[in-house]
Amino acid sequence: MSTTDDLRATLDQHGHDLVDTGVRQRTAAVRHRVRVVRRRRRAAGAVGTAAAAAVVAALVLVPGGPQRTDDLQPAATLAGHDVAPEIESYGITYRLTGVVGGDEDDVHLSVDPSGTDRLVTWATSGPDDTVEVEPTFASTVRITAPDLTDRLLVPAGSDGDLHVSVADGTVGLAVYERARSAPGSVGDDSVSFRPERAGGALLGAVVGEVGESAVSVPAIAGGQAVVVVTECVGGDDDTMLEVDLGGQPGFTLGSCGAERAAVDPAAWGGQTVPTRPGQDVTLDARLVDGVGRPVDDPDARLAVGLYDAPATVRTVVGTDLPELVERDGRTWRFDRVEVSEAGADRFYVRPDASGTPHLAVVATQDVSGARVRLDAGDTVVLTEAGGSTTARIGDDQRAGGRVLKGASSRSRFAVAFYLPVD
Repeated sequence: MSTTDDLRATLDQHGHDLVDTGVRQRTAAVRHRVRVVRRRRRAAGAVGTAAAAAVVAALVLVPGGPQRTDDLQPAATLAGHDVAPEIESYGITYRLTGVVGGDEDDVHLSVDPSGTDRLVTWATSGPDDTVEVEPTFASTVRITAPDLTDRLLVPAGSDGDLHVSVADGTVGLAVYERARSAPGSVGDDSVSFRPERAGGALLGAVVGEVGESAVSVPAIAGGQAVVVVTECVGGDDDTMLEVDLGGQPGFTLGSCGAERAAVDPAAWGGQTVPTRPGQDVTLDARLVDGVGRPVDDPDARLAVGLYDAPATVRTVVGTDLPELVERDGRTWRFDRVEVSEAGADRFYVRPDASGTPHLAVVATQDVSGARVRLDAGDTVVLTEAGGSTTARIGDDQRAGGRVLKGASSRSRFAVAFYLPVD
């Protein structure tokens, strides 16, 4: 990789890598919602500092609808199960805030923007361990898992509603709030880069001061690829973050106009770039305007980190399948993959009905302009250029894809399944 065109071509070529697919969309959606809230607050003009502080980190139970609200309750048990006072996710410690529900077959939770990340887990009464999780800030999923073992990671700044239901029995939720960073992390309580991401070591990171317009992270690649993880918040909507890698001009990322940072930015994706072991991958980041000119923004705060990418176990239909993937506060390991015949216009696979949670990756390639639908549980993606999507999937759901229009003899589909490590 010796020229600007080389780096940009590489980024285009790997734009649908598993590390990035879907995560950028979810992160962008979260940031968009935060900006909408921010504009509404500015327009209202009546929300004072004290009032805003009063609603930060609020999660309230809304049993049976929005007419009643009750605060989270401290408890040591939920639906007959012991609730741990603390749990870990990616080496980060979360402390129990409270529990809700446990006496009905569904629970509604109203989530207000918070300055920190939260985890929500659940327990059911009776033999039915399958719940349907419907957040307005993420995709609906059906999950089968032992009580209080699975979870939903709610990033700082998220707002909306969370509905969890069970077909047989009752369900209750336990809510945890981030308490301590993983040992060896770089950063502070507002933004922190942990020492490992999906098995890849942190090569270096910097969390800038508010108003700092440029930072640099010296680093040497340890493997065949690195993952660039960035965050930029608090600035003007027109302020952008531009990143160079190894002295070569790279790419411009999104707006710095979000109000709150992801406390654990590594959990929400990154840009994967192929490298050589021992290659200089010094990361230079700066604030720019819409046409790439350096700017100063006294309110913006940028943070950048660089990780070794997880090892790739297979490459199918143009998509790299890493050994480890992070999703929903858990680490997942590659289990198996099935690939269609060339020219297939329809291909679907179901996970093993083992009661174990599954993560599905659905990919397609060489659609030659055909319109294709990809399905992973309740997640649906339409594409005309190939690519992949990643989502949780229930035991009774399927993953795969089909050609909607313009079938091609070269069209192929692949479905990979991952199982939780922790």
